[in-house]
Amino acid sequence: MKRKTITLIAIFLLTFLSSVLNQRFKGLRDIENGLFFGSMLLFTVLAFLWVYYDSADRNYYRSSSMNIGVVALPVVFVPVYLVKSRPAGTRLKALGWFGIVAFLYLFVSLVGEYCAKVVRV
Repeated sequence: MKRKTITLIAIFLLTFLSSVLNQRFKGLRDIENGLFFGSMLLFTVLAFLWVYYDSADRNYYRSSSMNIGVVALPVVFVPVYLVKSRPAGTRLKALGWFGIVAFLYLFVSLVGEYCAKVVRV
């Protein structure tokens, strides 16, 4: 399995787990805040890892400002990276896949929240 695929699976597992835990500890402000910031930090690291692996696979040089952008605001700079790193004719396809992954991210989050509501531990 490719490193990029493993990283995407880790993002989805983190999403599911963090939404379950957020629902489970709803109302406990300190725990909610810790879970939020911890999961956002891990998500940012995983997003950067995916970009790192992808650029290594494509022999694409990322500028320092692109690296900072991916870490600071991945939801904006990962699509920018996709457009810049893909040859003409494949950019729209890459953005389409990004949209599908973003939709799946939201879906996995909702499933995790639902599971936490249904299964009370």
